[in-house]
Amino acid sequence: MKTTGRSFPDAPVLETRIRTERAKIFPEGAIGYFLGPTLAMLTSSIMANYFNAYLSNVLNINKWAGRFFAWMPVVSVFFVILGNILVGRLMDRMRLSAGKARPLILLSIPLNIMALTVLFILSPYVNETIQEKQLKCLVLLAIGYILLFAVACPMYSTPHAALVSLSTRVSKDRSLLATISNAATLASMGIVSMVLPFFLRELFVYDMSGAGTPVLNESGVTEYYVDASGAAIYDGAASYQHWKIFVLILMVITAVGALAEFFFTRERVTEESMGSDEAIREALSVREQAKICFKDRFWWIMMAFLLLYQMGGMLKNVLQLYFCQAMFPDGQGNYTTAWGGRIQGMLAIRAAMPWIFIGGETIGFGVIFVLFLFMKVEDYADEDRAALSSRRI
Repeated sequence: MKTTGRSFPDAPVLETRIRTERAKIFPEGAIGYFLGPTLAMLTSSIMANYFNAYLSNVLNINKWAGRFFAWMPVVSVFFVILGNILVGRLMDRMRLSAGKARPLILLSIPLNIMALTVLFILSPYVNETIQEKQLKCLVLLAIGYILLFAVACPMYSTPHAALVSLSTRVSKDRSLLATISNAATLASMGIVSMVLPFFLRELFVYDMSGAGTPVLNESGVTEYYVDASGAAIYDGAASYQHWKIFVLILMVITAVGALAEFFFTRERVTEESMGSDEAIREALSVREQAKICFKDRFWWIMMAFLLLYQMGGMLKNVLQLYFCQAMFPDGQGNYTTAWGGRIQGMLAIRAAMPWIFIGGETIGFGVIFVLFLFMKVEDYADEDRAALSSRRI
């Protein structure tokens, strides 16, 4: 069933603010493809990197629900795959004047808020000593986790990935927007991996009640307490409240980013196809698409590459903080999330700026060389399109 006609995303107040026929760096590129996505992708990046640390360091879930902690991400993969397929099908069938992708970005805002609310606001604080609400907590965590990663995130990421191809048919403009969009992804990842780690002490609050061995700073004041293994002891209840405030702020930032992307992007290709045979053509069924893909060996190669790439990225996101916390004790030989976060941030900064350590001339030449090749490929592509068009005429 196709979605047609006037609806909420077609309301005049929600019309795109981009009126130009050609894509420009400002405001479309700067706001719609850089600032907006940078803010909108923060939720998924932060949850991918630090949600496991929230479960283990704040709720101590590995001590009282270890199997749930281990199996929840595994079981949710099936829902994530299904969610991505359904969102893709929904976008294929979307027939609104606002476009095929932009309305789904707008729809992702309430879904994201709903998922974060279930995960951090409605889910009660429990630990290994508070047993009466443990079952309720696990149920809400499972619902919120699936709602976030299988519904809210695909509802944003799928249309966001398609926006560049739907923005314009002019190859140079599309290349410009693709470059800016990729920069936004790197910027969002940079904020999460280079900036946020230095503020983890505000999210994982030390327990100052006196349990454990005190660790003194240079002034002789107790900075935190550690257990027998040298690991810092955290105040789960206080950390839980700090995460609540942090998530509320994150909801606002993500919503502002999604709105900026919605208002300052334009689907020129979709507008051109409205009312044409291309627009009213029925999309292939999932079974027909699957048959085509399964017969193509290059599709299998691409899927294998993406599987390994995504697996590596997920392992890096989840385990990096744990690794830095376990392998790099602070100056007093203790293991804290705050110090591990600082190491993680410094490693990310060093990895993002290799020219500081291995020679700026080599890296600079490589960037210029790749940019030159990219421009030449675009020129050849334009010549091929022009030649093909002349033959058709």
